[in-house]
Amino acid sequence: MRKLTVPFLFTVGWLFSAVSAHAIIIAGFTSATNDRFADDGSFIGSVFDWSGVGLTSGGQWGTLVSNNVFLSANHLHPSLNSSLTFYSSNDSSGASQSRTVVGGQRIGTSDLWIGVLNSPVSPSFTSYSFISNDIADSAAFNAPSPVRGLVAYVVGKSPTAWSTTLDMAVGRNVLDLWAEDSQAGGTTGDALASLEGYTTDVAYETLLQGGDSGAPLFIGNGSSLLLTGINWWVGKGTINAVEYDISGYSYIGNYDVEISTFINANAVPEPSSFALITSLIALAGAGRRRRHPATR
Repeated sequence: MRKLTVPFLFTVGWLFSAVSAHAIIIAGFTSATNDRFADDGSFIGSVFDWSGVGLTSGGQWGTLVSNNVFLSANHLHPSLNSSLTFYSSNDSSGASQSRTVVGGQRIGTSDLWIGVLNSPVSPSFTSYSFISNDIADSAAFNAPSPVRGLVAYVVGKSPTAWSTTLDMAVGRNVLDLWAEDSQAGGTTGDALASLEGYTTDVAYETLLQGGDSGAPLFIGNGSSLLLTGINWWVGKGTINAVEYDISGYSYIGNYDVEISTFINANAVPEPSSFALITSLIALAGAGRRRRHPATR
């Protein structure tokens, strides 16, 4: 597992475009190994549940952090009244559910955007736990932090021609560095980042491209996925006078309190809870009527 220990200079960042025709760049890409909906046993994410990652018909991303709340990028998030579609499996002809975006807000001054759906998805669709470790600066990242040097799963638009809500490819890259004072998409802030081509020890090494903004970055935790970042920018980094392409992600761990507060404020009781509450109200009403019969 590689770890960046040499001096690093962050030089340029630029904003993704919703209309970009570019696809995520994955070294050694094949549809079978990297496209979710190729539904092939060799898919690098086959052991994980991807049903909580959705797309709108316009290509904007949303990743569920509860049954009715999702995360995206502030500069390229699903618009209000748009519809997010989720698939329960990697089979494109399998069950799917669409929900309407009815609210949302930017999280602080970050490029994270948190949104709420008109109704919860069913229990057969997952929502993801998210990282809660704070990282204040490069020194804290290199301490090391719990994410430094880990291989993450990077999600973006596929090089294969898929319909919009099925356009999802998965690659990998190492979480190499902490890029301080990034400026992209109208936001200035720190970013979790990975280099492309720094070493060749990562299978399916990945570089983000236009249209990938708002898609999730995950750390694999056994058979589960831990939501760690949201795609933000691509840029350049210089190490020992050699320039590399880098991908930047909004780091979720620094905003876990805000995310949890929003989830709690928009929580919807489970259908079983609704049924129980309704039954209790009905029984209470019947009891009152029996104790106080109407008179004529």
